[in-house]
Amino acid sequence: MENIDEYIWQRRIHHGVRQQKGTVPFPESVKVGLDFNAALERKEKLDPGLLTNAVLLELCAFAKTVTQSKMYFLLEMLDFNFDLGVDLDNDQQYYEYARRADSKIKDQIRNKTHQRNKDKFSLPDISFLVKITANEHPGRYYPKRNKMVDTSVLTDGSRKTAEPQKTEISEDTSMVKIPGGLRVKARSYPYCEDLGVSLFVRPEDAPKDKLDPNPLTNGVMLELLDFFASSLRNAKQDSSRLD
Repeated sequence: MENIDEYIWQRRIHHGVRQQKGTVPFPESVKVGLDFNAALERKEKLDPGLLTNAVLLELCAFAKTVTQSKMYFLLEMLDFNFDLGVDLDNDQQYYEYARRADSKIKDQIRNKTHQRNKDKFSLPDISFLVKITANEHPGRYYPKRNKMVDTSVLTDGSRKTAEPQKTEISEDTSMVKIPGGLRVKARSYPYCEDLGVSLFVRPEDAPKDKLDPNPLTNGVMLELLDFFASSLRNAKQDSSRLD
């Protein structure tokens, strides 16, 4: 078990550095010692005079990237649970699969087929994606991930002087926003639970036995989408603390 705020901020930070170019993300914020993990309460506060325009712009960029990370967050959960056949080290294939899976979910909602929760959800055709991403194609856009970025510099300050809240998480809970943080709401995700889908995914987790994607339903995908919305909403409002 792990405290829920800590877990959520770990995932926000993981996805929030996606567009950073250098090894050190948000360098102006790191320079003043700002901590991006708002789940931890620092005992030693920073001088408010350190809050410059450059720091504010970096915080806005962080919040914007987090709120735009839905398709990557969903692919992260799908790949952890299901045998998708996606080469996550291939940036072009990674992006195309995430984009197409996200588009399929949007189509389900737009066409109201999502109301049939027990119907099979059709994932992108991986054989087609492997074919079109086998080689570089001039003019075809896809974002290249910065695999050298060091996210530890965004949480160094609080880890030395702070203690997280003791709210714990389990696979049968979801989160609701309340003043001062998040709390656990006693509500399960029944379609994910029935299929054995894990919602809490960390890069350092040991690989689990992958599930067959064939039983994947609209209900599971909508629950994953709801989990994303619950865990990453309000990132702009509480994106960081200048402690």
